[in-house]
Amino acid sequence: MTCKTCFSPVFAVLFSITAGQASPMMALGDNGSIIARLGGAIQYQDNIFLDNANERSDTIVVFSPGVELNLGGSTSNAHTNVVYIHDFVHYFETDSLDRDNIRVAVKGHSKWPKARINYSMSFREHSQNDASNNVVGDIARRDRYHGVIRSEWEMSAKSSLAASLGMDKVDYEAANLQDRQSYNIPLDYFWEYSPKLDMSVGYRFRHTSFSRDYNFPAAIGRDEPKDLSTYKDHFLNVGVRGQVGPKMSGEIKVGIQNRESNTSGRVLQDMFALDGQVVWAATEKTAGTLRISRDFRSDAFGASIESSELSLSARTRFNEEYSGFATIRYAEDLYFTGREDEAIFGQVGLTYTPSVHSAISLAYVVYNNNSNFKSADFDSRLVNLSGKLRY
Repeated sequence: MTCKTCFSPVFAVLFSITAGQASPMMALGDNGSIIARLGGAIQYQDNIFLDNANERSDTIVVFSPGVELNLGGSTSNAHTNVVYIHDFVHYFETDSLDRDNIRVAVKGHSKWPKARINYSMSFREHSQNDASNNVVGDIARRDRYHGVIRSEWEMSAKSSLAASLGMDKVDYEAANLQDRQSYNIPLDYFWEYSPKLDMSVGYRFRHTSFSRDYNFPAAIGRDEPKDLSTYKDHFLNVGVRGQVGPKMSGEIKVGIQNRESNTSGRVLQDMFALDGQVVWAATEKTAGTLRISRDFRSDAFGASIESSELSLSARTRFNEEYSGFATIRYAEDLYFTGREDEAIFGQVGLTYTPSVHSAISLAYVVYNNNSNFKSADFDSRLVNLSGKLRY
C-alpha cells in the first residue's frame, strides 16, 4: 500500500466527518438494520517497538472500513449486534510492518420475565507490542479469540443466581512465543440488601494452558512439549453491586485467590484478590470511572504474574459538539521469574461530534514501563488523530 493510496481514504473520512455528512442506515424490517462504518487515523509514535534502546519513531496511517448488523432493538427482549472492521495499516518509514488486521465482534442478549442471557464473542488480529507481549525490534503479531455467555435467574423477589462461561485463546505468529488457552466458570449468588444495592457471594474457576509451535527447536523430536505451564485458579469472593455511593454505581468483588501450578518450585500461590468498577455521574455532563483489580495473569512465555491495576477515566461534555476525555492507569506486575514491572499509561484528548453518525478525536498518549528486566524498560509517546462514520 503506497502512501498516496493509504492517505486518500483516511483524509476522505476525516473530511466527511468535519462536513457532517452521513447517510441514513439501511433498515431490515422493523427491528433490523445494516450500517456501513468508515474509520481512519493518523498517528505519530516515537517508539514503535517499545524498545529499551535503539528507539524508532514512525508515522502510521490506518484506514478502517467495516459493516455493522443489528437485529432487534437494544431495549427489546432479544438483540444481536455484529460488527466487522478491516484495518489497513501503513508505516511510512518501516513499511515491512504494513499489515491488514481483521476485527469481528458479536454481542447480544435475550431476556424473559425471570431470566436473562448476555453473550459476546470476538476475534481480533493484533499487531502491536505491550509490556507482556514484546518482541525486541519487531511486533508481537497474534490472533485473539474471546467469548463469554452469562445467564442470571431470579430465584425469588430478592435473590438471583448467575452463571457464566468464558473462553480466551491467543495464537502467536512468532514460534518462540507460547500460545495460550483459558476458560473460566464464575458462579454468583445475589440477594437484595436494599432497593438499590445487592450483596453477593461467588466462586470462579479458571484453567490456563500453553502450547508451542512445532517448528520451535524445543519442540522438535517430541510428540508434545512436556515442560509448558498449566495454571488452575480458584477465586472465592464476596461483593456488592448497584448504588455503592451518592451518584456512584458499579460492582466490586473481594476475596482470596489460589493458583495451582505445575511450574517447578511454585506449586501453590495465594493472594488477596479484587475486581471492581464504579461509575460516578458527577454532573449531567461529566462522569468518571474507577477500575481496580488484583489478579493472576500469564505472559507470552507462560510465566505466572501477580498483577495489580488501578485506573481512573473521565469524560466531560463542553457543549453539544465538543467533549474531553482523560485516562490514567497504574499497573504493577510481579513475575514468578523475578521480573518486576511498574507501568503508567496516560491519555488526554478532545472529541468533536458534528452529528450522531460521526466523530473525530485528537489524543495524546503516554506509556511508560519501569522494569528490572532491561528489554522491558521503555517509554513511548503517541499522538493520534482519528475519525469514524456510521451511515
